[in-house]
Amino acid sequence: MNIPIIKDLEELRPKIIPSLRAGFDAVASHIWLIIPPVLIDLIIWFGPHLRIQTLLQPFLKTMEELPLPQTSAQMQESIAAAQQIWTVIAERFNLTMALRSYPIGVPSLMSNWLPLTNPLGKPLYIEITGTANAFGWWLILGLVGLIIGSLFFSLIARVIAKEKITFTAGELGWNTLQALLMLISILVAAGMLAIPALMIIGALTLVSPLLGQLALFMGGLLLIWLIVPLIFTPHGIFSLHVPFIKALGTSVQVVRFTYSSTGLFLLVLVVISQGLDLLWQVPAENSWLVAVSILGHAFVNTGILAASFYYYQDGLRFVQGIINRTQQLQQSMNNSVNS
Repeated sequence: MNIPIIKDLEELRPKIIPSLRAGFDAVASHIWLIIPPVLIDLIIWFGPHLRIQTLLQPFLKTMEELPLPQTSAQMQESIAAAQQIWTVIAERFNLTMALRSYPIGVPSLMSNWLPLTNPLGKPLYIEITGTANAFGWWLILGLVGLIIGSLFFSLIARVIAKEKITFTAGELGWNTLQALLMLISILVAAGMLAIPALMIIGALTLVSPLLGQLALFMGGLLLIWLIVPLIFTPHGIFSLHVPFIKALGTSVQVVRFTYSSTGLFLLVLVVISQGLDLLWQVPAENSWLVAVSILGHAFVNTGILAASFYYYQDGLRFVQGIINRTQQLQQSMNNSVNS
């Protein structure tokens, strides 16, 4: 009795390749969708660099002066590598990267690259002094990035749904508010989970570096297991126009019934995005060829985002099909009992 039901519903199950093809076709036919990511990258590349190197100098000096513990050679190498990484971060860090907000934001190549030069030479460096000033700039730029990201997601959602591209200030404000509430919830949850997790991992690392690495690996798996069901929350906000709490519940429901295919779909998206990022960063950061990388990155990542909206729509139809079929079976069983 269950076999024909499964066969019927399989036609509604979201599929990876058709979703990818539909997403890239949508961007190709609405090429103006790549304008926001291109503009963000150009601002980070050519615009003023808001640096906090002076602010980080005391921290870097303290790290350099710390004596390496008399532990294993592997641990000493890890500490030395961490010191080197922080030195590079202090040199390249640019507060304008906050325009690429998470998890709702405009994809940006330069926010990960953080170049020091461009084809016109060195950009204007503005040193931000004071923790309050740096935090204030980060908040302002992050909020601007969140607004632009909300507009970007809304544009893609409307293109996918074939809706008219019109916006009101109230609608954009409501979308941004939901995105902000979602971000705050993520930060609170991350803080509540990270503090005890780091304490446990730190304690295990003191006992044995191998135990610490194993705990870190298991923690990463647990984090992925927690995040995947929530991955389509932004899609619900901008496609269904519902509060983020309801969008979160819908995302969990979609992933629950499509977990294996959704996991593979997300893996394919990550491989495409991260794999091509290696290609985009082949040119020197002061070469005009980087402009080609910016265009390619904008097109690919906008296409990936559009594909995820298509996949989400198909997932909603699949879940609704399951609900409808379950209701039909219940109604049929009730009628049989009554008769």
